[in-house]
Amino acid sequence: MDVEAQALEMGWKPQDQFKGPADKWVDAETYVRRGEEVLPLVRNENRKLLGKVDALNSTIAQLQQSLVERDTAMTEFREFQTEFLQQRLKEQRAQILGQIREAREAGDDTRLAELEDQLDENRAAQRGAKAPTPAPAPAANKPPPITPEQKAAYDEWAGKNAWASGTSEEDVAKQGAAFLFGQEAARQGLTGKAFYDHVDAKIAKAFPGQAPGPGKVEDGRPSGSGSGGGRKTFAALPPEAKAYAESKVGQFVGANKMFKTADEWKSHYAKIYFDKE
Repeated sequence: MDVEAQALEMGWKPQDQFKGPADKWVDAETYVRRGEEVLPLVRNENRKLLGKVDALNSTIAQLQQSLVERDTAMTEFREFQTEFLQQRLKEQRAQILGQIREAREAGDDTRLAELEDQLDENRAAQRGAKAPTPAPAPAANKPPPITPEQKAAYDEWAGKNAWASGTSEEDVAKQGAAFLFGQEAARQGLTGKAFYDHVDAKIAKAFPGQAPGPGKVEDGRPSGSGSGGGRKTFAALPPEAKAYAESKVGQFVGANKMFKTADEWKSHYAKIYFDKE
């Protein structure tokens, strides 16, 4: 194959067919030589770029998968917290009812009044724990975006109520109750500070005697105080509770899950288990 035929195959045009600037036209021999020198460099650079694109696509796919796994883990953990709280509240209710029977038999009206208050608190907590998750709004009725003022009001309120972002069973109960009270406030047309004042007042009534922030349940009565240095550990759990916690390790421990290590999960489980005592 002569040089001109080779150049034509590579895209070269004779001068009378060349449509670019006249000073850019080169003869067939120069065109072939330049092609042989430049083309390998272009191909090599393309391979590098394609490699970077593949790596970037792989990273994006991994991040997307991580987000999906994290979202699933958070959903499953929240469901576990809600189920755990519901079970503990049922046990607490049975305990209170038993104490009420004893107080009636003993004719202890003062103790009976205290226990009936505790039963009311237990009922309020159960309503909060069973609060339904709001269904996604239809696309046609999508709510307007949150304004900077609304976000600032929420951030200020959440900063005063640590339970709003907590994960203990009491936090979950308060979050569920707050959702219901928020719906009530919205129906009344309350906004801004008035909205959150309404929620705070309702929470204070539903969970009396609790200090701000995450609380715990002691002796059938909510309390804002911790258990101090005498907190029991995982080793003190009864065998069936240990077995249950062990069975959940795979669900809650690992990459993109709620706990990095099994020890962290077990410590958390022991805490929420003994918080009912």
